Amino acid sequence: MGDVWWGLVETSPQEYEFSGYSDLLDLVKQNNLKLQAVMSFHQCGGNVGDDCDILLPSWVVSVGYSNPDIFYIDRENNVNFEVFFCTCTLLFFQFYFSDQLTVHFPVCG
Repeated sequence: MGDVWWGLVETSPQEYEFSGYSDLLDLVKQNNLKLQAVMSFHQCGGNVGDDCDILLPSWVVSVGYSNPDIFYIDRENNVNFEVFFCTCTLLFFQFYFSDQLTVHFPVCG
């Protein structure tokens, strides 16, 4: 299983770069293996013990800073800039995907 990070593949709206993942899939295929890809639409890193930092696409974050309601807000009004509010995430999936998906909302801490 491997994460496909939104922050790495869509650095501009609807412009995608999957070459690194294509290389990985070539290696998987050459070794007669299979890979389950997990589409990760949240930030990686920034928490205790994290070894890497993969941010959300900058064009998405710029929208969020002008309208922080798109990000997850807890009951104490703390804004989590690592993940979107559930409704925004579901609207995103309806816009980009027509197939049925399983969606989870990871929030650390």
